[in-house]
Amino acid sequence: MPTGSAAGSRQGEQHAVYAALLNNRAALIPALGNLTVAESDYRKALELKKKIYGPDALPVGPSLRNLARLVYGRSPDEGEKLFKEAVDLYGKNPKPPPFDYASALSGPPNTATRL
Repeated sequence: MPTGSAAGSRQGEQHAVYAALLNNRAALIPALGNLTVAESDYRKALELKKKIYGPDALPVGPSLRNLARLVYGRSPDEGEKLFKEAVDLYGKNPKPPPFDYASALSGPPNTATRL
């Protein structure tokens, strides 16, 4: 699967739309059986969102939580660390989105298949 995209080309790979595209594509890829590509996309989306919004901004949370769920399947220690980072991020914000915060708090059960 190519790492670039039409959105990345038009908007630039430093654009919030491209970060959202990577995150959404990463959510679909495990169904095709390629967890390595999904993890790569989640990591790229996470780093891009941190760069665009700042490391403690709410838009970073979903990518962090999604990466945590995926990574937990192959590395529980790393997955738990990422979940803690997501919980801390949401906890620092005065009005975290309830679903996202609860999802991060619920942690690793029902995570993606092991790599």
